[in-house]
Order: sequence, then structure tokens, then C-alpha cells
Amino acid sequence: MKKLMITAGLVLGSLTATMAQETASASLSKNVTEVEAVQAVQDYEAVDLKDVPAPVVKALETDFKDAKIAKVWKNSKEEYKVELLAADKSVKTVHATSDGKWIKKG
Repeated sequence: MKKLMITAGLVLGSLTATMAQETASASLSKNVTEVEAVQAVQDYEAVDLKDVPAPVVKALETDFKDAKIAKVWKNSKEEYKVELLAADKSVKTVHATSDGKWIKKG
């Protein structure tokens, strides 16, 4: 009986230690993801609409006729992030290369 109680205590103790480690890993993973997200956002710099290449403007005019360009950002790879304001006042974000090809069409 004494051995049974000791065995049960060891099993419960090891389960508790295992669960504590998983929580720490999940927390660390979340922090790393947040840092990566912040870094991705910081890679873009705001640009004026007049500095946006003609192929990007043409692609926007062709595919989003009723939308107005609210903001434009550019990253070091010459990729453009454009925030559009639709006629129904909804906001849409699209990504394009400098030659007007869509990376993410929202």
C-alpha cells in the first residue's frame, strides 16, 4: 500500500512538471510571434501617392475602380502596401510588387 501511494505521488508530480513546461513554451512562442509581427510592420515606410510606380496605380485603378487610396507604404523589396477606402466606407489592404502584380489582393 505504501509503494502504491508513493508511485501515485510520483506520477502526479511528473504530470504537474510536464504541464508547467508546456505553458512556458506556449508563452515564449507567443512572444516570438509578436516580435516578428512588429518587425514585419516596421519594414514598411509611408510614401506619397505621387511616388507610387505607374504599374501599381494602374493595377489599383483597374481592379479597385470604386475605391479611394487612403495610404501607401513601401518596403525595402520595392513592394507596396496600399490601404483602400471602399464606397461603403470599409477599409481594405492590398499588397503589390513595383510592376503592379498582386502579392495579396485582400
